Amino acid sequence: EEQQRAAHCPAPAVAVVAGPGAGKTKTLVERLLWLLTARGASPEEITAVTFTRAAAAELRARVEAARRIQQRRFAGEEISCNARIPAGRLQQFCPLEKQALDFLRTSFENLGMTARAYDRVVKVARTIADLAGEEQIAKKHVAEALAYRALDQKYWYENNNVL
Repeated sequence: EEQQRAAHCPAPAVAVVAGPGAGKTKTLVERLLWLLTARGASPEEITAVTFTRAAAAELRARVEAARRIQQRRFAGEEISCNARIPAGRLQQFCPLEKQALDFLRTSFENLGMTARAYDRVVKVARTIADLAGEEQIAKKHVAEALAYRALDQKYWYENNNVL
């Protein structure tokens, strides 16, 4: 019997592949393969990855829990998910710990981010925190969101792929 390897997909990767716009032109599988390639996985490793039922169930449970958090957060609002938070309401729905805010401000200045990029990083960090079941956005969530932004720029947009 052939051994199956479980894809241990960290929560932030779920945020990237399961968020709004992720499936507009690329499938979930294509995006997962892109993430594996971007992290330096060999072609053999990529083709050997399969999801066990347990891994898939855990992944699904985490995403569903994050969606429930968002539904409660936006109850009575005309907002369906973190990606749809208007820029003027980010502070209300995306509270950042002081260290996270300081880190984001420094990154904003050092990376020359636009206001739109800043907003997107905050929204992704909010989703990462939701997947972790945390109310406030911590520095680690911002760092991870920035890492995904860098991956998108390096491996996604440079190859003229469109989300």
